[in-house]
Order: sequence, then C-alpha cells, then structure tokens
Amino acid sequence: MAKAKTRSSTKPETAKKPEPQKVNKSEAVRELLAQGQSPKEIVETLKAKGIDVALGHVYGLKSKASGATGSRPRANGKASTNGHVVSVEALLGAKAFVGQSGSIESAKEALAVLEKITG
Repeated sequence: MAKAKTRSSTKPETAKKPEPQKVNKSEAVRELLAQGQSPKEIVETLKAKGIDVALGHVYGLKSKASGATGSRPRANGKASTNGHVVSVEALLGAKAFVGQSGSIESAKEALAVLEKITG
C-alpha cells in the first residue's frame, strides 16, 4: 500500500483581529444626557466617536429618563369618551335642572318625555 500524504499547512497563520469592544449605545446616550447635552449634540458627539445613533433613539431614551407616562392632558382640559364635549356651564345647567326636578330619576323622566315630544 502507498503511504498517505499528510497535508502540511502552507498558509501562514494570520493574527486574529481583536474584536471591537461592544458599545452599549443606550448607556452612552444616558451618560451624555446626564451631562446636559441636547439630543442633536449627543448624536454628533457619538458619531465623532464612531457610534451610530439615531436621533429618535436619543429622544426615546430622554423621554424614558424624564419619567413621562405617555399620556398628556387634552388641549381643552375636558375628558371625552364619546366624542362629545360637555362644558362646565352645561353641567351646571344640568345640575340646576335636576335640582328643580327633585331627583335624577324625575329629571330622566322629564327628558324622556321631552325626547318623545321633539322627536
């Protein structure tokens, strides 16, 4: 039998590149926010360091850091669930109507009769 040839490595061993350090973008943004930089300044500062961060990402982290809950009061200050806005004056008028009627039940009855009349 013939002797099997063994392969010898003719390629020179290449030195492995050191892996780039993992950058926590969010942490870098939080540090710069703590220093009082604006979101645009943060994007520019990190870009100069070779870290690519979107402006929206910075604003999102800023929002979370401020403790915003995501809900804002309405511009007119009135909560509405059905699309109708009830003014304070209308509520005071309704209260006076209930007072004149004697109770909420009698006010409802009067409104039901009014609805039948006006149709």
